[in-house]
Amino acid sequence: MAEEYTADHIEALDGVESIRRRPAMYVGRLDSPDLTTRLLMQALCHALDCGLDGRCTEITIEADERSASVRYDAALPLARTPQGMIAAEVLLTLPAACRA
Repeated sequence: MAEEYTADHIEALDGVESIRRRPAMYVGRLDSPDLTTRLLMQALCHALDCGLDGRCTEITIEADERSASVRYDAALPLARTPQGMIAAEVLLTLPAACRA
């Protein structure tokens, strides 16, 4: 007989640990041919959100045959959240959708 599943089996993970343990939950299948494109679009999406919010004045996209990058001059808050994490770490490690 299988062990009964209870709340004691749930483990709350902090920061990037949840992404390290189950990256596919955040970015999709790791063997997907469009993974790189989706990650690039997520970075661009965050840059555009910052631009629309007025926290960013310049967005640069660079690409060549083997790599691509999105750079932008947004300032991320360094204050600590009520849980003790740095706000910038939360914004960069926890899954979030485009807001704007």
